[in-house]
Amino acid sequence: YWDALVAADAVFRISTDLWVLQDWDGDEEVLKLGSYFHVVYLPRSDDKYGVACMCPRWKAAHACIHQDTLCSFIDTLHCLPLIAPFPAPPAVLLQSTPFNDKYIFSCASAVGRYESGKRVVVSLQQDGRWHCHLCRYSDACKHKPHAKAFALAAGLTTNMQDVSTISHFAVEDSSQCVCGLLMTQAVLQGHSGPRVLKKAVLYGLTARRTVTIELLPCPVCCHSRRHIGPDLRDHGIFNWNNTMLFFHELLNAYTNSYTASETPFSAFCLTVRRSYQDAEDENSFCSDDTFVRVWFAFTRRQCLDSGMQCPTCGSSPDIVIADGVSLGTHVSKLTKFISPPTFVDERSERVESISSYRARCLPAIPQKDIRTTVNKILDATVTHIPNILPDMSKLEVQYPELSSFIRLYCSNGTNSPYYRTYRDLIQQISAPDIVLQLIPVAAIKPLQQLRDQGSTPNWLQRTCYGLPEIRKRRIYSKLRYDNQGLDRDAEEMGDCNKFYKTYSKNNLTGGILVL
Repeated sequence: YWDALVAADAVFRISTDLWVLQDWDGDEEVLKLGSYFHVVYLPRSDDKYGVACMCPRWKAAHACIHQDTLCSFIDTLHCLPLIAPFPAPPAVLLQSTPFNDKYIFSCASAVGRYESGKRVVVSLQQDGRWHCHLCRYSDACKHKPHAKAFALAAGLTTNMQDVSTISHFAVEDSSQCVCGLLMTQAVLQGHSGPRVLKKAVLYGLTARRTVTIELLPCPVCCHSRRHIGPDLRDHGIFNWNNTMLFFHELLNAYTNSYTASETPFSAFCLTVRRSYQDAEDENSFCSDDTFVRVWFAFTRRQCLDSGMQCPTCGSSPDIVIADGVSLGTHVSKLTKFISPPTFVDERSERVESISSYRARCLPAIPQKDIRTTVNKILDATVTHIPNILPDMSKLEVQYPELSSFIRLYCSNGTNSPYYRTYRDLIQQISAPDIVLQLIPVAAIKPLQQLRDQGSTPNWLQRTCYGLPEIRKRRIYSKLRYDNQGLDRDAEEMGDCNKFYKTYSKNNLTGGILVL
């Protein structure tokens, strides 16, 4: 890792105690493109110091490869020249790259009275978008303004408002055809003309206008509609087909709307059309189908991520367990490649030992009326203990221990430190679910030993239920409602949504998915 950092010149010393290191991909053994982290050197005494890193691994376990590198090569790192004056300005240019991150900056979180000293990496990407490693693409980011001001003052970028005055776009060295032939390659092959001028429509958030665009017929495709056209990303414009051009601002607006409120394409296109009408633009916006194709073509050129990742496994874990209710698939969308986790076929294991008749007494309290009484007591004691409780005569006869425990729960009052613990235990005892979900069979014997022993052993952690391996769903032929959605009463369901409530009424699938 250190050899790669030195060879790529990917270590930046911002101040006497602050460095920026490019991240390392341990699997591929290469430096990660576009991933940088600040590492702080914190002296504690003349011969002792501490190290803090901004990467997720250090935040999770206070140990990472960046910390190890700093500790191992601290003397060499102290000899590196400073790339910023003291005190460090709000934005410091680290480097420029030919990759997706065109310019990379280290930016302060705040300046002036509320300056904290914490810094974040901000980059200007090739498509003209600003990306913050902490806030991602959020418009409310407080780090990106520092980098934008620096880039504008240094001449690295131009004010995007100047694009509104441009009515003609010429081909450039970065221009290319859809087949991949670059303008420079065409010139080397002797195909530098004749060039043609065509009209194109430039779509924005509130209006559209007509511009002219310079094109060069592609010598490889030899097709009347295949031309080498300008890229226009430096102008904040996405050139879809040399005829329809779209501002990045417009396409990013839909990305922000969709990720914030799950906005459909049709609804967004309708708001843009209304914006055109408010601006008294007689021209209309493109069709919904066209915008869908343009947006997907645009997003393929971007690196979209939410920033959510596991501190240990990274952004792409080998196994992801998700709640299938939120990933429900409508029956009309099922194909031979997409099936719900409740799907069974001839390969499914058949279980004959479990039946509805045997399962009728598996809850801790099989009697529904007694469970209802216990739930009424719990509902009546949420905020205070009333003077009169529901009739507990039947509960006292059938389950005297539980009745005594409920009276203990009520006598202590809501201010008792054990109030919440007692209440949770009573809820679990009165649940309509199989009692083995609360206490697995394998845990009964150790719990008996715990009762006799009287002290907490090392193995006692918490009760979980699940299966140790992934397999096809079993077929329970003797269960009356196996593989069927049941619309149970809310009282019988309790707080458990495993019966899907209205979910089964809509013919939606669910379950626990392992991806």
